[in-house]
Amino acid sequence: MGNANEERLLSVAYQEFLNHGYGRVKMNDLARLAGISRAALYQMFNSKEQVFKRIYSNLVKGLISEIREGLEKSPDPRQKIRLAFEIWAVKNFDLTKQSAEARELMDLGLEFSRDILEQGFQDFEDLLTPILPRDSSVAPEFLSHILSGALRGIKKTARNSKELREMIEGLLCQCGL
Repeated sequence: MGNANEERLLSVAYQEFLNHGYGRVKMNDLARLAGISRAALYQMFNSKEQVFKRIYSNLVKGLISEIREGLEKSPDPRQKIRLAFEIWAVKNFDLTKQSAEARELMDLGLEFSRDILEQGFQDFEDLLTPILPRDSSVAPEFLSHILSGALRGIKKTARNSKELREMIEGLLCQCGL
């Protein structure tokens, strides 16, 4: 069971979860589509929930990595802040609004993988903190926490990515960013 089998399985599982939702995907189907035996699958992952959690963790880590790379390329703090919000909040937003299966995955992600999501938000805050102004009456660490918390609510109420961007921009402007 090398990394190639696991990567193939995770890729197949991600597509299956997106296409069919968590509930309709079976471990047997994942093994068959990945071209591995059921025994090999269960040596890698004990359950479908474990497969999902790994995918979710990889997605969160991928977004954080993409933000990190983008921050290194931009010299302007205002652009850095907006880039971080674009990647963390907006990038996959329309997919979850348009697809019942993707929405289900996000809901399951919150249920199954709250710890992964919480760590992702902490990493997001940690990336924001050094680029936030230090001359504010609010400490950058606390401001990044406020922005992160507000973002969670904004994502729940926005109807589409355009509105989400507008709401994020309004939030940042209200914070003088």
